[in-house]
Amino acid sequence: MEDLSINFAQKLGLFLDWLSNPISQLLFFPLLACLLICLTPPGRRTLIKLWAVLGASLSLVAALLMTVRLPDSLLNLELAMMVGEGEASWAPFAQFNGFSPQAGLQFVQKFKWLSIQLGEFQTFGVEYYTAIDGLSLPLVIMGAAVMLLAVIWALPRTERVREFFALVMLLSVGLLGVFVALDYVLFYLFWELMLIPMYFLIAGWGKRREAAGRAAIKFFVYTIFGSVFMLITFIAIQSLSTGAMVYTFSIPETTAYMVNPNGGMLLIPQIRTMMFIGLLLGFAVKLPMFPFHTWLPDAHTEAPTEMSVVLAAIMLKTGSYAYLRILYPNFPDVAYTMGPIIAFCGIAAIVYGAAVTLVQTDLKRMVAYSSISHMGFIVLGISAQNAQATVGAVFHMVGHGIVISLLFFMAGAVERIYGTRDLHKLAGMFKGAPSYALTLGVGAFAGMGLPGLVGFWGEFLVLKGTLFNNPSWQSVHVGALDGIRYFQLMAVLGAVGVLISAVYMINLLQRVMPGELPEGASGRRGFRLTDGIALVPLVAAIIILGLYPAPVINSCVHFADALWEQSLFY
Repeated sequence: MEDLSINFAQKLGLFLDWLSNPISQLLFFPLLACLLICLTPPGRRTLIKLWAVLGASLSLVAALLMTVRLPDSLLNLELAMMVGEGEASWAPFAQFNGFSPQAGLQFVQKFKWLSIQLGEFQTFGVEYYTAIDGLSLPLVIMGAAVMLLAVIWALPRTERVREFFALVMLLSVGLLGVFVALDYVLFYLFWELMLIPMYFLIAGWGKRREAAGRAAIKFFVYTIFGSVFMLITFIAIQSLSTGAMVYTFSIPETTAYMVNPNGGMLLIPQIRTMMFIGLLLGFAVKLPMFPFHTWLPDAHTEAPTEMSVVLAAIMLKTGSYAYLRILYPNFPDVAYTMGPIIAFCGIAAIVYGAAVTLVQTDLKRMVAYSSISHMGFIVLGISAQNAQATVGAVFHMVGHGIVISLLFFMAGAVERIYGTRDLHKLAGMFKGAPSYALTLGVGAFAGMGLPGLVGFWGEFLVLKGTLFNNPSWQSVHVGALDGIRYFQLMAVLGAVGVLISAVYMINLLQRVMPGELPEGASGRRGFRLTDGIALVPLVAAIIILGLYPAPVINSCVHFADALWEQSLFY
C-alpha cells in the first residue's frame, strides 16, 4: 500500500510539473471547467455559469501572464501536499519567465505520447509538443479574451445551460490548442476537437432550428472535406521526412527536413505541389479562402450570437495561422510558384465579399460577408511573401477578431432591441439606444479601416507590403505582367475593397442611426450589464491598438523576418 501511495505521489508530481507550464494552464482551466459543468446538476444554472466564467477567465490570465516575468517571490512559490506516505509539490508560477519575441519557441513542453518500435532500427513516435512564439502569442491572447467575452454575453441564457457551457469550454480547448500544438497528430486532434462542439452549438442553439441544422451540416461537411486532405498530407510529410531513425510528427523537425536542399527539396516538384495543394485545401476551407467560403454566411446567420463571434474571431484564424505555421514554411518553392493564384483568391474575396455585403438586407448576413472580405486581406498579405505584408496579415488576424466580435455582438443586440435584423426596419438607434449606437459606430468605423482604429494597421501593412513587394517576383509572369506588376495591381484592387467597405458601413449607420425607434422596439439608454461587460473591452481594444499597435507588431515581426529569410527564394 505504501508503494502505491508513493507511486501515486510521483505521478501527481509529474502532473503538477506539467501544470506549472503557462500553456498547460491555458488549456487545463477550460477543460476542468467543462468537466465540472458536466458534473453539476442541470438545475444549478448559476454554478454552471460560474464554472464557465472561471474557466475562461483563468485561461485568459494564463495567456496574459505569458507576456511578463513574474516577481521572484511568485516564481519560487511552492505548494506542498501530502499524498499517503509520499509528498508532492506544485510551483504554479515557476515557468512564467516572460516572453521574448526574438527567442523563438518558448514555454516548450515535449513529452512522449506514443512510441512504437518498428523493427530493429526505427521507432514511430507521437509527442505532446506545445510551445508559443511571436506568431501564436497574439492569437492566443485574442482567442482567450474573445472566449471569455462570449461566455459573459451568454450568461442570460436559460435554455439547456449545462450543455451549452460545457460545449463552449470544450470548444475553447480545441481552438486554443491549435495555436500551440507543434506535433501534427496533436494539431489534428485539436483541429477536429473544435469542429464537434461548434456543430452542436450551431444546430442546437440556433434561433431557427431547421435552418440552423442545415447550416451546421454544411459547416461540418465542408470542414471534414478539407480535413481529409490535410490528414493525408500530414501522413505524407511524416513518411517522407523520416531520413533518420525515428518516425516523427514534430512540426519543426519535419519542416526543417522539407526545406533541406539534401532532404525534402529533392522530391520531384509534382509531389511537393500535390502536398501543398492537400494542405491548402484543408486550411482554405477553415479560413475560408475564396471559393471555399460558401458555408460561412449560412453558419454565421443561423448560429447563436456567441458562436458567430467565436467562429469569425477565432476559428477562421486557425486556417490563416496554419498557412504561416505549416503550409508556407514546408513548401516555400510551391508557394512562390502559386503565389499569384493565392493572391487572386485573396483579392476575389476582398472585392466579391465587399460587393455582396452592399446588397444584404439582414444585418447579421451583412457582417458575415464583410468578414469574408476582410479575411481576403490576410490571404493577400501572406501570398505577398515578405515580412511587412506578413506582419500586416498577423495584425489583421487580431484586429479583425476584435472588430468582428464587436459587430456580431451588436447584431445580436440589434435583434434583441428591434425584434428583427432587417435593415429596412431599423431606425432611431441613436435616440432610443445611444450606448449601443455609439458602440456600433466604433465597430463600423473600425471595419472600414479608419486611421486611429485597429482595423487600419493590418490593411495598411498588407497593401504596402503587396505594393512594394520583393524584387524576386520579377521572375514570375502572369500573362503580360511580371510578378512585381501583378502584385501591385492586386494592391490597387485591394484598395478598391477598402473603399467599398466604407460605403457599406456608412450605409449601415445611415439606416440604423437617425429617426425614431419603430413601434415595438425596446430602447434603453445604457447597456444591459452583460452586454456592457462584453462590449466595453472590445471598444477599448479597438482604440488602444489603433493608436498603439506596437505590442502586436513587435510580437510577430521577428517571426515574419525569420519566415522569409529561410525561404530559398529570398
